[in-house]
Amino acid sequence: MTSRGALAGVSWNLIAGATAGASIVFATPWYVRALGLEGFGVVGLWLTLQLLVGFLDLGFGAALMRRLAAQADGPEETARQVATARSLESVVLFVAVGIAVALLLGARPLLDQWLRWSVPADSPLVLALRLMGLSIALQFPSLLYTSGLLGLHRHKAVSLLQGGGALLRHGGGVAVVLGGGGLVGFFALQAVVSFAQTAAARLAFRGALGQGWRGVGWVDMAALREVRSYSAGMALTSLAAVALGNADRLLASRMLSAEAFGGYAIAFTAAGLLQLGIQPFYRTYFPRFTRAVSAADPAGIVSEYFAGSRLLSHVLVPIGVTVLWFAPDILTAWVGRAEPEQVGVLRWLTVGVAMAGLGWLPAALQQAHGWTQLHFGMMLAALGLGTLAAWAAFPSLGAQAATLVWLVHGGLGLSVELALMHRRILRGWLLRWYRVVLLTPLLVALPVVALVYALRPDPTGRVTAALWPALALGLGWAATLLLARRVPVPSVSPSAS
Repeated sequence: MTSRGALAGVSWNLIAGATAGASIVFATPWYVRALGLEGFGVVGLWLTLQLLVGFLDLGFGAALMRRLAAQADGPEETARQVATARSLESVVLFVAVGIAVALLLGARPLLDQWLRWSVPADSPLVLALRLMGLSIALQFPSLLYTSGLLGLHRHKAVSLLQGGGALLRHGGGVAVVLGGGGLVGFFALQAVVSFAQTAAARLAFRGALGQGWRGVGWVDMAALREVRSYSAGMALTSLAAVALGNADRLLASRMLSAEAFGGYAIAFTAAGLLQLGIQPFYRTYFPRFTRAVSAADPAGIVSEYFAGSRLLSHVLVPIGVTVLWFAPDILTAWVGRAEPEQVGVLRWLTVGVAMAGLGWLPAALQQAHGWTQLHFGMMLAALGLGTLAAWAAFPSLGAQAATLVWLVHGGLGLSVELALMHRRILRGWLLRWYRVVLLTPLLVALPVVALVYALRPDPTGRVTAALWPALALGLGWAATLLLARRVPVPSVSPSAS
């Protein structure tokens, strides 16, 4: 059974993800209407860079989360936590300044050499890109503070910070672009929201630690040495994740016209919402895995691992199956039209992102054990193979070729990486994982969603186009969750290590 603490953590993080996702869903048609596809391409670039820069925290966020989740209470340990957090903060602030300088100076080269957009030197687009860079840099330190809050199991605080930030970003963003502020006004608002969100996150984290920062030096070298090795491994993993998670859009922006890339960005925005549903599980279960590993509790490791993985699959699998069947309806309901190429992109991106998402908790278990090399190596392999496959397929598949990056990533993660992991951690549990986590929800969700699709009439408008996918998804979720009551979570480990 999934514990109440885990369910509460997932729920709060899902609320934040749902709020952010709903904000993007609501705002996207208004962005497209006010800015056009080319302008929305810039917004899509901003969303891409946000994700990209978000992983460039040198592994400090994960290291801090792991440190706080594993340690026992006590004044001395709390003092060490504060010293570690303060030292990591100093480095992160230095990196944020570097990000700001790089993006401010790189706005013009980005336009000319990568996006290949010819605009005059005094174009508002140059200023917009510089403001975009400033907003990203201002938001960067908040990632460390939210990681610390997650390590302390303050999921509610993180949910309020991130959900509120999303509402301000996209609610305010819609108001600005509809009011004629254009991209300059939009990114000026993002910079203000980023500053406010980072300041609030820092205040919440300091309060959660329960000890002031007065008298604590900016950098404690001993504290940094304690997390150096793990941070380095997570930093490499993050760099690989950045490259892999954005390779499809970087390729698409290079190979497609501005308008075609805008269409790809719309499909990716829809599929990318899945990641907002995946992250809450990682944020909830990584600290729980760490606590079980640090306590040398094999039974607890098995219970947490299977409970989390099964719950995640019961969320993702019905979504993936629903999008496969109803992709045209979803796009019609959302943006008013369903171009065939966008439909294909949405379908295959959703499959790839869902497959990759199912591998997040196995990766979290590896990282809770301090083992970062396997996941890093598999991401590098997926990046190389997926990028080559996508590049070669562009002439024949067009925009859909870019989705091969995600399909290769997800396929390798659920086959080779999972098999190698279970040779070292939880030996003997691989086939049971496939049966409980993957096969069972697939066998339940597929016929349910297919039946709803067969019964649906042809959509007559955006409302009916939205109704039937929503019904299929709801029934798919209900069926898989009902089945979960009949399939118990394994609770005894034969050889956890």
